[in-house]
Amino acid sequence: MITVSHLSHRFKVHHEQWISALDDISLTFSDGEYAAIIGPNGSGKTTLVQCLNALITPTSGRITVDHFNPSDPKDQWEVRRRLGMVFQNPDNQIISATVEREIAFGLENLGLPTPLIQSRVEETLDRFNLLPYRHSSPHRLSGGEKQRLAVASVMAMEPKYLILDEPTSLLDPQNRRSLLSLLRDIHSESKTTVLHITQFPEEALQADRLIVLVQGKVMKDGTPQSIFEQPSQLSHWGLEAPLILRLNEAINKAGLCLPDDILSKPDQGYEKRTDLPISCPATSQGYHPLSGVLTTEHLYYVYEAGPRTQTAALKDVCLSIERGECVGLIGPTGSGKTTLAENLTGLLKPYTGRIQCNGVDLWGRNKEVRTVRRKVGLVFQFPELQFFEENVQDEVAFGPRNIGFDETKVEKHVKDALECVGLNVEVFGCRSPLSLSSGEKRLVAIASILSMKPEILVLDEPTAGLDPQGVRRIFHLVHNLHEAGRTIVLISHNIDLVAQVADRIVVLHEGTIVLQGSPQHVFEHHDVLFSMGLDIPETTKILKVLRLKGWDVNPHVFTFQDAIEEIVTHHPPSLTIK
Repeated sequence: MITVSHLSHRFKVHHEQWISALDDISLTFSDGEYAAIIGPNGSGKTTLVQCLNALITPTSGRITVDHFNPSDPKDQWEVRRRLGMVFQNPDNQIISATVEREIAFGLENLGLPTPLIQSRVEETLDRFNLLPYRHSSPHRLSGGEKQRLAVASVMAMEPKYLILDEPTSLLDPQNRRSLLSLLRDIHSESKTTVLHITQFPEEALQADRLIVLVQGKVMKDGTPQSIFEQPSQLSHWGLEAPLILRLNEAINKAGLCLPDDILSKPDQGYEKRTDLPISCPATSQGYHPLSGVLTTEHLYYVYEAGPRTQTAALKDVCLSIERGECVGLIGPTGSGKTTLAENLTGLLKPYTGRIQCNGVDLWGRNKEVRTVRRKVGLVFQFPELQFFEENVQDEVAFGPRNIGFDETKVEKHVKDALECVGLNVEVFGCRSPLSLSSGEKRLVAIASILSMKPEILVLDEPTAGLDPQGVRRIFHLVHNLHEAGRTIVLISHNIDLVAQVADRIVVLHEGTIVLQGSPQHVFEHHDVLFSMGLDIPETTKILKVLRLKGWDVNPHVFTFQDAIEEIVTHHPPSLTIK
């Protein structure tokens, strides 16, 4: 059992400036329990679980893990042996040279006999679909693959308590479903106590218990169903209930109610087949060779080039991005999205093929890559990889200063960029970027690129780890930049966001473009998307199921308000609540 009594913690962020991360929290977690924790960015979720695992010593209060005190150095080995933790950023816990060695590392630290270690490693590689990567360097894996490895490495040690800090935020829909299914199996079979921090309300629904943290305080503690029945209260805290429940509440005001079978299973009627052919070039539309502001021609990129070690991450990619266009780039984990982004911005040099920006070859005879990098801004998947300075204000000012803007312009650009992402310069300006929550770090990273006024903005998973309010902020940011004529490449597993803001969607699979076109065109091929582990927007999924049931609704709408209008306008008369 884990008990938390009157726990509080403060961080010193600047000179005499302190912030309260936890405020008088008292909780008990019983053995075998599955509890989800949700809350806005900066609400104290990560701080709470790091106190449980003795990574942080709280300012006041007491914690016991099976009667051991994480704050007592004599008890910390026993606490950490019992309690396994998966961090938000897998790079923070991966240390070995190969995937196989990474899984074995924790087992060796436990002092297990060699035959048992070998058996556990084999079982874990197989269970987490990591067998093809066993001899690969973890740092060559995609972000989602690294996260899967981090979870696998912890679970191999068979902890009594498992803490998951947003473990699915970097995974594609299929890998997310697979991991959640695996966690359910582990919980039911081994009775491992699971504490699952998540920003996905659908994930929280699978828990036995839901805890809502806001500004370091426990606001709600009960069953997920009871808490999600009050979406207006969640909205007040910047959170959301699952879309199907919010949609039903909205149409209730018009005297309507969705059928019970749809409320219990929104994607019924969709068999997610995996036996369909992936390649479908005949269905693609939208490529005009070398006509856009940013283009690739027969682009190949190979990692660890050599007869035995090379891995082709991109294969014959031909892509043209028009000036002022917003292109959504989607694909399963490891499909080459981030590699393509780093080629487009000149961080990686193609193995073969050409990349042009405004008709200039990045790697041609004159090697214009440095000039192009000023025009194309990249926000990394892991924002801390691009932080240089000691405080947020200097971090956002670093780029404009580096390219020669005068201080008057720098000051204005910093203020505008931070306001654009919803961060007050007076509150956040003096704080260290590394002291922020993961969501706040992401917003600072975006601001640090916006402050340079790039012509083309490449966003790599900008909503990963953000709360619903943060996701909406990114939506409005991308929408406003697009409306202002900025060219945008948006890489995301958030299909709903991509559907709402992109003019065109490009689908990558195993380094190859297999489908592209308007959102409506791409989502018409849902079988192809399902076969590669992707999904369609939640609104589209619900409306397609209603259409299968005879409703005269248009499934090709992607916003919440449009979905409400479709249902209210085209519902069967028999569904009106008397």
